[in-house]
Amino acid sequence: MEEKIYDSEVVALSFSKSERLAHIIWKKNADTSEYRNIFNSIVEFSPKNQMKYILSDMRKEGVVKAEDLKWMELEVLKKAVEHGVLKIALVAEDTIFSNIYAETIKRKLRESPITVSIFRDDTSAKAWLLADQ
Repeated sequence: MEEKIYDSEVVALSFSKSERLAHIIWKKNADTSEYRNIFNSIVEFSPKNQMKYILSDMRKEGVVKAEDLKWMELEVLKKAVEHGVLKIALVAEDTIFSNIYAETIKRKLRESPITVSIFRDDTSAKAWLLADQ
């Protein structure tokens, strides 16, 4: 069962303790404050709860500002590695902006212990994340 950790009109974050899975659902485009709040929540929550998997449904996220993407690369992805996250599944639409964003995250983590994959639906993404449990 997933426990709600954060919920706003822009984004929802829940966590399944049994699966050690964080599930982010973007409801619409986030401003800088909301974008950083959700990832700061994950950074704070992950080590205490032994989070291993992140599923981010970014189909409604919209375009992420370059400075927010850079912040995420420098701050959040580094912490995800330190906190023992093993896999990240990104659910994205097949659009140029979604593909650029997803591929940027994937490229930044290529030399880390975290495996990233891109999907078109939550069901496939979750199955991939939990396949080796």
